[in-house]
Amino acid sequence: EMLRSLVGSEMCIRDRPFSVSEREIRDFFQDFRVAERDIKIDMNQGRPTGYALVFFENEDEASRARD
Repeated sequence: EMLRSLVGSEMCIRDRPFSVSEREIRDFFQDFRVAERDIKIDMNQGRPTGYALVFFENEDEASRARD
């Protein structure tokens, strides 16, 4: 299961496979309004870490996605 935490309209997700792509995260949240600055996968020396940030249009949308 993906662990999620919220700060405002930003959701930090972790414990994802290192191979997860931005497209897969976007598809997972397809029912929610992701902001234009969208999804940032954390990288360490060019390799994914299993963490990502997803930016939603507003706090309510982020809370709805978390639940």
